[in-house]
Amino acid sequence: MAEEKENNQPANPSSDCPVILHLSDLHFGSDDSRQGEADLYAVLDPLIALVADLQADWKPTIVCRVW
Repeated sequence: MAEEKENNQPANPSSDCPVILHLSDLHFGSDDSRQGEADLYAVLDPLIALVADLQADWKPTIVCRVW
C-alpha cells in the first residue's frame, strides 16, 4: 500500500493521485476446474468486500490483476 506516516495516515491523501492495487501471481483458480473456480471466488470475494470497505484515502481507483 501507499507509504504511511507515523500516525498511520496515507503519505499522499490527495484525491488527484490514483491508488493502485496490483494483484499478481494468483495461482489459485488458474487450472480452469470447478474447484479452482470455487477457490478463486472463496479468496477474491472477501478481498473485494475488504477493499470496498476501505476509507476513501486508501480505496484503490485502479485494480490490476495479472496472472
